[in-house]
Amino acid sequence: MSEVSKNTILTSFADIESVSVKKTAKINFFIEIFLVKDIHGIIFT
Repeated sequence: MSEVSKNTILTSFADIESVSVKKTAKINFFIEIFLVKDIHGIIFT
């Protein structure tokens, strides 16, 4: 395996990694918003 193809594979793995991290962060963000809304709903009713 040449150095170039090794680097390409590593780079694409890094890209996949960062995309899944971003997705996870988005999901966590939405979950937090829903939880906060629920908590406010409980407090204010």
